[in-house]
Amino acid sequence: MFLRFDTARSVGIFHAAYDLLKLGALHEDERDALREYLDWYEVELPVPPWDSFRSGQAVCWFREDAGRMIQNLWPVAAVLREHGVPVRVKRTWKPGRVRYSDRWQVVALPVMKTGRRS
Repeated sequence: MFLRFDTARSVGIFHAAYDLLKLGALHEDERDALREYLDWYEVELPVPPWDSFRSGQAVCWFREDAGRMIQNLWPVAAVLREHGVPVRVKRTWKPGRVRYSDRWQVVALPVMKTGRRS
């Protein structure tokens, strides 16, 4: 199973969190807490190579056993939600065509669903 924290704009949670910081609309304690989590991720979570995103459609998914990586996203999601950014957790067994993989995450190209009209 793979998990992705997504927003209504279909950008990932990190993108949304950095955008919220740039707006400058957070209270000091919220800003500090959010910054602390993002700093932790910058150290602990490998950044996939840019060429794995080459198509512009690839997205990151956490492995279900990514423990602390996932656990630390819930407070980030809470801050975003407090400021009107809806966050949803998507789950899938098939994230798509994997272009990058590490211990905690994969970067995958979604597989387009094709259907036939009768």
